[in-house]
Amino acid sequence: MDDPASTGQILAICGMLYPVFGGHVAVTGDFERKRIEGYVFIKGKIRIFTLLRVVVRIYFNKDVKRTISLLKKEAV
Repeated sequence: MDDPASTGQILAICGMLYPVFGGHVAVTGDFERKRIEGYVFIKGKIRIFTLLRVVVRIYFNKDVKRTISLLKKEAV
């Protein structure tokens, strides 16, 4: 990144996500070009019922609806 503050923010996010990703993340500085590269490998099963249940819970959650309405008011 051009700005050292942006680089610091990215490293802070990587530091917070370290318990999730463990040793599978490598951060290497390239101060010549602005770039972010990555490779993602996900293994597992997605079940339609589980996905549908999560969507229904989010849709009927009052806090989510309140947050969306506040974001819409701020956008106007």
